[in-house]
Amino acid sequence: MLGSAALAWVLPFEVFLVAYAVLGPLHYLTQISWLHDRGFFTTGRFDWIPLALLAGVACLAVYTTKVPWSGATLTAAGAAVMMAWVPSRVVKLASVLVFAVIAVPLQSSAIVATFFVVLLTTVVHVYVFTGIFILAGSMKGRSRSGFRSFGVYLACGVGLLLAHPPAADYQIGPTTKANLQSFLTVIGAMTTLTPGKVDWDKVVAVGRFLAFAYTYHYLNWFSKTGIIGWHGMSRRRMAVIGVVYAISLGLYAYDYSIGLTALFFLSITHVFLEFPLDARTIVDVARGLVRHRGLAPPSPKARPRVGRRQERVPAH
Repeated sequence: MLGSAALAWVLPFEVFLVAYAVLGPLHYLTQISWLHDRGFFTTGRFDWIPLALLAGVACLAVYTTKVPWSGATLTAAGAAVMMAWVPSRVVKLASVLVFAVIAVPLQSSAIVATFFVVLLTTVVHVYVFTGIFILAGSMKGRSRSGFRSFGVYLACGVGLLLAHPPAADYQIGPTTKANLQSFLTVIGAMTTLTPGKVDWDKVVAVGRFLAFAYTYHYLNWFSKTGIIGWHGMSRRRMAVIGVVYAISLGLYAYDYSIGLTALFFLSITHVFLEFPLDARTIVDVARGLVRHRGLAPPSPKARPRVGRRQERVPAH
């Protein structure tokens, strides 16, 4: 964690671009595989299909003008909450339609659009949700070191974002500048939301935050292999993941923009497929906080029902 923060401080945009291209694809592939083996933490076997289709719609909305609707993320997030707990297929399919209709007027709001179209699949996914997973794991294991880790995580992210020391000595080269073009929307949104005047010092601070958030998001996943168990897969699937990952590295090495475009569907799909797990983890953390404050008694341990899936939400 501290190493990610140190690298982000020295070479923010370079570290961000390298982490996104090198660590990102392997994270997408292994997490989708892991989610698949756990039923995507939904109540239905085929609940992943609407989420994957919505990811495809989100890609078309970004790269073409044939889809003027930008509500795929809002729809996927809302439907995923239903899929995490509601067993009825009819209700779940109806929720997709309801949230799709709701997204039409809401997308005209600048605040809503910024959150759902820009921030939810980027900053919220890599920083906020990762923090929630760290907190959930700490609460589950009652780990003091886990809570300290959570505190350091918050301090690193907030400190990098809000500290605006003079950055005149840090300049990016033409290649880095060109590769950052696809991320200007995220950088601009974070620059607008961060207090202080908009100048190069502030832009670099946002770059440091993004570099830390993305780098540690990926490293956190790979460092907890023994806890999460994402490596438990067949050799055939592992070989497929290896081949796809090698191709993705080749695409990024050949042309960063081509790699970004080719891997965008995989990137947005893994975010959408994680929404049910995100929802479950947020509820678990909220329940844990309520019990800790003594506002509600702990729920009694129920006997496991035959045939019911017994997975627990692990630390991310």
